[in-house]
Amino acid sequence: MISIIKKVIGNTPKQWAIFSFGLYFFVLLHYFQLNQGGSGLNHPMNPLGWIIVSVVIACALVQIARSGHFRFNYLSKNFAIACLILLIPLVYSGETGWYSHQRLLGLFAGLALLFSIQQLNFKRRDYFKVFFFIIIAAALESTLGLFQYYVLPYFPELNLNTARPSALFFQPNVAASFFVIGALLSLVALQRGPKKTALLGYFCYFCTLTCAMAIGLLQSRTGYIAAIVGSILLLSHSSAVNKKWLATVTLGILISVISINSLERFSRSSEVYGHPGLRVQIYTDSLEIIAKRPLMGHGYGSFIPTYLEHQADKLHKKNTGESYRPAYKMDHPHNEVLLWLVEGGLIGLAAMLLIFFTICRVLFRAQKQRLLLLALLFPSAFHTLTEFPFYQSVAAWMVFIIFCAFALPQTQCMTISTSKASVYHLTATLLVIITTLYMVSILISQQRVSRTAEDPQSAVILNTALPFVSDSFIELRNQQRLSISMQRGLDSEVNYYFNWAGKVNQVAPRPNRYKNQLLAALYFKKIELANKILAQAKALYPTVDWQEQEEWINQRKTEIRRTNQTANPVN
Repeated sequence: MISIIKKVIGNTPKQWAIFSFGLYFFVLLHYFQLNQGGSGLNHPMNPLGWIIVSVVIACALVQIARSGHFRFNYLSKNFAIACLILLIPLVYSGETGWYSHQRLLGLFAGLALLFSIQQLNFKRRDYFKVFFFIIIAAALESTLGLFQYYVLPYFPELNLNTARPSALFFQPNVAASFFVIGALLSLVALQRGPKKTALLGYFCYFCTLTCAMAIGLLQSRTGYIAAIVGSILLLSHSSAVNKKWLATVTLGILISVISINSLERFSRSSEVYGHPGLRVQIYTDSLEIIAKRPLMGHGYGSFIPTYLEHQADKLHKKNTGESYRPAYKMDHPHNEVLLWLVEGGLIGLAAMLLIFFTICRVLFRAQKQRLLLLALLFPSAFHTLTEFPFYQSVAAWMVFIIFCAFALPQTQCMTISTSKASVYHLTATLLVIITTLYMVSILISQQRVSRTAEDPQSAVILNTALPFVSDSFIELRNQQRLSISMQRGLDSEVNYYFNWAGKVNQVAPRPNRYKNQLLAALYFKKIELANKILAQAKALYPTVDWQEQEEWINQRKTEIRRTNQTANPVN
């Protein structure tokens, strides 16, 4: 069996890494599991993506052990320096810094992936194999999106979202950006792919058609801009314009326009494309927050409470005008640079600028491939300025790192001699085992969350024992524990929830958590504390209706007064 696997996959770390990329983009990316939305590890495809990232990094460690040297160059070195600079704000972030650990781990995992591809010494042919896997993934997801748009509306009993064909990405803009990359890579494969065959050509045109249709149906402004700019750059890169590819794109757009106008589906008003929406307000608020602490920032993990406090202050002063609409579910300013500026200040900006100028220098030096590299990097880079695609999809982050590695000038690599091969082998093994255990545990915990959402009375959350669980699992489990503990009079459990909710609300305040914390305070008959919690909640969420909570406090006051009168009757 082992010999057969080696014949199919190969015996070198590079071959195993390429196979891992193929496994993810061809199979695991399309894994579906009921979920409650959100970002990060809440999406089923993301934990599986991190397992693949760990495998590729492990392959690189094995390669280092075999070759006895570590490779790096100008781009990867500067990326590493920028990532280290981004660690500085952790020193003064306090307890809130812990809540940024997933973002920082993802950042350094991407850096490790970049170095890993460099250690494996990918050649042009190797990159095009991975590119073809991405093309396959884009074709499969866009086809699923078209099925979602054209077929699923006729099966309402399935209760699936069919408004915009985002497939398993669940977010229209993330899906649109990925489909843009799929269409652009199809053109790259048609123009520059090694040993181009008729079958490969037909498949690239098929991917282009399905992606173009899906992009049109998604009606994503981000996707439209990325598609237009990317296409112009890529077509300008080649002296011979691929008329068939252009005709395929035109056909896909035409079909999508006809479908939007003829079918009773979701349709965005034309005014949407000329109106920036809430983003201008979010960006303005973020810049005002940055101005308060421009040098050091507000500390990692502080964006949510800082933004809510700033927003509440503006609403309280009533100097915002009628057009100001509060955004209460703000976990990110919809611009990656602004996030690092708010939390890291000019230190974060310095790291961002180092990455930017490094990429610009690489593009400037790559005279023959300058437009090609810029076309591939543009969709993801532009998307980070309008949303947070790398948090919502590991595939988007992985593809961006692969493109950055593709831009690396392999001929200018420097090496450092290494030893102790056994250490690298052990590290590679432990990395894959720990990552797989963690991510599979996260997937199971998310499955339990979905089952509980379908049946709120289910005790599956409380009866689940896993080594690692997601944040949504912890939230739901603690909420159930509070409800049961208050019914059964378990003081220690109620007190646990009160302390936990107070700690989490310092970093990620939410109205429902404030309401539950207020219930816990009233359980202990702490009226003053309940009033204090309610005051905090009203300050952050002034437009939320808190009348019911005020009634809880008044009702509890009445109960306490009656109890005291019964215990101490007037003679």
